[in-house]
This record gives sequence, C-alpha cells and structure tokens, in this order.
Amino acid sequence: MTMKLGTADLKLLSNMPICIGNKVYNYDPSAFLVINQTLQGINDLLARIPGDFAHWAFLESLARLVQEEAEDQKSIFHAKLYRKYEQALINPDTKKPPTVDAIKSAIITDLEYQNMLERVRNANHAVNNLMAMRQAMQQKKDVGMALAHNMRAEREAHLGDQLKSMRDKIHATRTPAPSR
Repeated sequence: MTMKLGTADLKLLSNMPICIGNKVYNYDPSAFLVINQTLQGINDLLARIPGDFAHWAFLESLARLVQEEAEDQKSIFHAKLYRKYEQALINPDTKKPPTVDAIKSAIITDLEYQNMLERVRNANHAVNNLMAMRQAMQQKKDVGMALAHNMRAEREAHLGDQLKSMRDKIHATRTPAPSR
C-alpha cells in the first residue's frame, strides 16, 4: 500500500522552482513525499532519508546565505538612496531640507530599490520553501520509523501466535506418560 496526498495536492506540488541567487532548481516535491508501505519500501525510505534530509538542509543553508546577503545589500542601498534623495530633494529656492516622509517616498518609488525588494522577497520565499521541505523530510522519517515499528510489532505478534499454535499441536500429539 502507498500513502499519497490527494490528486489536487499532488498537482499543486508537481513543480516547485527554487531560486537561490541566480540558479534555479526545479523539484517535484510530491516524489519526495510518497511513502511505499511495504517492508522493503520502509527499509529503502529509512536508508534514503539521511541523504534527502542533508540535501534539503544544504539547499536551505545556501538560500539563507543568499537571503542574508540580499538583506544586507538592501540596507546598504537604502542608506545610499537616503543620502542621495536627502541632497536631491533640497528645495533650491529656500535651501530647506526635505522631510523624512518625502525621502522615504522617493526611496520606495525608486525602480532599483523595488528590484532590490523583489530579490529579498524571492530569497525569503526560497528559504521558506526549503525549510518546509526539510521539515517534511523529518516528518517522513518519523512516519517511516513508526511504520517500521508497527510492522515489527505485527510480525512479532503473528510469530507469537504461530509459536503458540505449534506448541498446542505438540502438546496435543504427545502421549501421556504411563502412570505408576
């Protein structure tokens, strides 16, 4: 038996592009989330999980690095734009400096700054997706461990029943010892 998400859920997860910096990774997360509930399937799952978990954790680490760099670049760029607009928006007639709101308005409408914000949003999105996949791998491991435990318990119970049945048959076929 194979446990699967609903068809609509699988279609939603059929393609997950993850952008880390300038590189795009395309994944089919549904392939990582299917669990084959046979004994061999569970054994394969438990053998594969450390590598899958490390893969997603490594990608998450890379994405976090890109996210931090994007945040740093945004902060530096914001400071530069603030100085630029602080000087550019001085009223030439009165030499009066612009208000903070006027500078903020100029910064937020700056096309380059909007592109910088988009890069930060994309980096945050990649980190969130990768964190979710890493957590899904942890949950998949937990499910695999629980299934393996349940299968062992069922097998032991079945073997126990067979052993009792064999003992009963042996005792039933024994001839009683002669009485003295």
